[in-house]
Amino acid sequence: MKLIDMVLSVDGIGYIGKLQTFTPPVIEEVVEEYTGGGLGGTIEVPMDRVGIVESTWVVSTHELSLTNVIMKNDVPVSIRGYAVDITGARVPVKYEMRGRVTRYDEGDATPAGENTVTQRMAVMKYTKTVNNEEAIHFDNLARVLRFGGIDIWEDVRRALGI
Repeated sequence: MKLIDMVLSVDGIGYIGKLQTFTPPVIEEVVEEYTGGGLGGTIEVPMDRVGIVESTWVVSTHELSLTNVIMKNDVPVSIRGYAVDITGARVPVKYEMRGRVTRYDEGDATPAGENTVTQRMAVMKYTKTVNNEEAIHFDNLARVLRFGGIDIWEDVRRALGI
């Protein structure tokens, strides 16, 4: 599927026509290298956590409302869009995140040029849905990580009693 269009909303304010680029959160498992006696090489051992999860977006606006979320916790951000599959059908795609906006970068300003603002969020909670079905769900504080409805950390929470 090819993503065709997207609309950004930050802290409840929509920025239709302003979104230039969006980088979804990357979920990367933390592993540790291990070489033990008898092994023919080094293996990676999962540490049952993910690395820093962040997202960025670039907008072509300098609205004051975007500066109001800098270094604010639990900011809701959503990107709603659609993709087109090989049959031409439109498929809704939605990214919902909550976290702390840790960066506000105005980049290079040029006269009569298109000036943009880049923001980065440290993501604490993230859900991606495709065609109204959950594809990814990550909640750092609740220690939940689901891919396609399969809860990767269910037994970890049970072992920890949470």
